Amino acid sequence: MDYLLATRPRFLTITLLGCLIGFMTVRDATGSLPVLVFGVVLALVAHAGANLLNDYHDHLNGSDQINTDRISPFTGGSRFIQDGVISPQHVKGLALGLFLAVVTGGLVICFLTTGNLLWVGAAGLLVGWAYSAPPLKLMARGVFGELGIALAWGLIVVGASMLMVPVPGLSTLLQAGAFGLMAAAILYVNQIPDINADRQAGKMTLAVRTRAGCFGTWYGLLCLAAYGLLMSGFLSGSLTGLALMPLCTAPFALYLVHSLNGPLSDRAVQETLIKRSILHTHVFGGLMLMQWLVP
Repeated sequence: MDYLLATRPRFLTITLLGCLIGFMTVRDATGSLPVLVFGVVLALVAHAGANLLNDYHDHLNGSDQINTDRISPFTGGSRFIQDGVISPQHVKGLALGLFLAVVTGGLVICFLTTGNLLWVGAAGLLVGWAYSAPPLKLMARGVFGELGIALAWGLIVVGASMLMVPVPGLSTLLQAGAFGLMAAAILYVNQIPDINADRQAGKMTLAVRTRAGCFGTWYGLLCLAAYGLLMSGFLSGSLTGLALMPLCTAPFALYLVHSLNGPLSDRAVQETLIKRSILHTHVFGGLMLMQWLVP
């Protein structure tokens, strides 16, 4: 049970939502239900492996150990290494084992569907590794960390769609990009309580590099880019008007921008904003799925 909990399973819902969005973008296509379920499982396992790898490298750089400002369970890692529940080497081994399982299962999926998925899966695993591990360590390189997260979750949407069609269309790519950016927005807000520990460990996240009173600016830019992708798809005729339903969350985004630009020293305020950013992205994704309900 400890090994399962170390993967932070409660946060895998964002990956499940991404898979469902991928299926929705090609709703007129058909796919084998067992293959679709297997593909979702592989995506969840890949996310779990990336979480473990992130905990391992945050142990190595020391940021989790010195993080006294963390807001559990949202920031500061799973704490299984720091609390002596699982050794660092076992966490690393489990992460690599999960990645190996994804590679093996991915080859089976490619055989059953399309070889094009090989490149999407490889890119996803590469980003999952590069986000935490040296020499790239995207998580410690400002906005590149957010871009890595946006790419990873965009690839989840694209990969899910390719379980049903061999080549994703422009509508899929636009919606994948929008969802990926909203996933990155969650990560950005989650970084705020960890700023002091990350700075001491030399982990220069985007939040560390952002001036106090300006956190809402970056959050707003990520949301604006997501909304912009959907709007551009609609204006170009690639997306229908129903694809604009996630824009209904714009007032919530403005509220979060305003709140993030205000005082953030209170831990209760930080926790509330983390929860609301997670809710924002899930509602955004849920409204994307509403296209499924309309013929």
